[in-house]
Amino acid sequence: MNVFPTPTAGHVPQLALRGFAGQVVNIRVISMVGRTVWNQSLTPTTYQTQHALRLPASLPQGMYTVQVTSGGQTYQTRLLLTR
Repeated sequence: MNVFPTPTAGHVPQLALRGFAGQVVNIRVISMVGRTVWNQSLTPTTYQTQHALRLPASLPQGMYTVQVTSGGQTYQTRLLLTR
């Protein structure tokens, strides 16, 4: 799992996933105070996929955690949102 670009510099962040084909993937974006600010579920159809994280325009700039949960496993990475 990888999120890019970070910092975003005004671009829509992309989530690259590998190895989740056919599995339900839950994506959460979490603020630094632990509040979920965005979430989505998807089921990738290919081994390697890229998904745009269309975050709300009202979301303030700053550091966020992107959390991916699938099959009882949780993965996390950081996202620096800048405009």
